[in-house]
Amino acid sequence: MFIRYVSHPCDFIPSSYTSDELANLLCGWSDANLLILRAQKGNSVLSSRLDAAGISYTQIPVYDTTIGQVRAIHEDFAIFGSAQGVHAFFQQAGHIDPHTQVLAIGPYTQAALAAHHIQNIQVAQQATISSLIKKLEECL
Repeated sequence: MFIRYVSHPCDFIPSSYTSDELANLLCGWSDANLLILRAQKGNSVLSSRLDAAGISYTQIPVYDTTIGQVRAIHEDFAIFGSAQGVHAFFQQAGHIDPHTQVLAIGPYTQAALAAHHIQNIQVAQQATISSLIKKLEECL
């Protein structure tokens, strides 16, 4: 067994945490053979873009998004970090009170919320955790 310890940061970090931005980085590597570890129900944006660019890759789902016992949100804020999390919540007959402010990490999550008839969605300026926290602070 060979284990390599890497003490430096990642070689590539997309400017926002979206499939589009990751595809922008990876599509420049035409001779690459990529291993992509991702969500069980991840969107098809990344794979479609890699296919179109002719890039070889293997995708392995390493996690799935599930919802626990939450059926209704009565709090001041509801924060969603992925479109799949939105869909999982509403598939479990989830309900968000009209007074609850809803925040989305990015455009895919916003679109998923809108598809479930949620209005007045606050969206982080960039699809990053730090930007989402900043948006929450603005709403307080």
